[in-house]
Amino acid sequence: MSRVVWALALLLALGAGSLGRAGAADFELQEARAQLAPTGKLRAAFVLTNPALVAGERGGEVRGLAGDLASAIAEKIGVPLQPRVYSTRGTFDSSFGRGEWDIEFNVRSARYVGFVDYSADFATIDLVYLAAPGKTLKEIAEVDRKGVRVATTENSDAEGILFGTIKEAQILRVPPESERAISLLKSGAAEVFGDSAEYLAGIAAQLPGTRFLPGRFATVPAAIGVARGRPSALALVNQFLQEAKASGLIKRSIAQAHLHGVSVAP
Repeated sequence: MSRVVWALALLLALGAGSLGRAGAADFELQEARAQLAPTGKLRAAFVLTNPALVAGERGGEVRGLAGDLASAIAEKIGVPLQPRVYSTRGTFDSSFGRGEWDIEFNVRSARYVGFVDYSADFATIDLVYLAAPGKTLKEIAEVDRKGVRVATTENSDAEGILFGTIKEAQILRVPPESERAISLLKSGAAEVFGDSAEYLAGIAAQLPGTRFLPGRFATVPAAIGVARGRPSALALVNQFLQEAKASGLIKRSIAQAHLHGVSVAP
């Protein structure tokens, strides 16, 4: 074989290999898209009771960090976003097994492990204490003592952590409405309220005299839950999160929403 013919054969082989790899990559993307949005739309679940992730919903558009990420994922795979908004944790829990959504944005939780496969963490959320007006507690170490009443939102991530760690203080469960939290703190029925820094920042803004105790009593990770049994979809979501961290997308979203106690996950 002449050198010219040999060189042409080598180029054709390399080209075929490149086309083969491109074809395989395209097939993998198509498979991931089919798993992530089997209806042709990305159905994303959001829970309104976690303002660190969801600032609200208006006209079918979800505002906040989770809404920004969901929109970016839908754009990446070239399908429309279809938000599935749940007003409470209870209504969200009832959606499991009904096939209502493809991905969900929430704090990573053992209670959902049997229903979703979690992505890498995309953010961390600080849980803190807000002291009621006129209360004298100054440090987190003073909270877990007899006679201290600690309020928290029922069915929240803070509630689970507090019931697992508080030994001496009394825990009061409050429905997930800010008005109830404000009324309880204003009445002096609790010394402190434990919840996410973002949620309590909203309470503090409406109730003069409240104080944040320095530091945080816990940090919880936020991740994307992919409906169970969709490995290609999960891989695509993890790839997206790597890119979102590297490009600064998550950091910009947090800054634009002026979130308190929310950071980009490592």
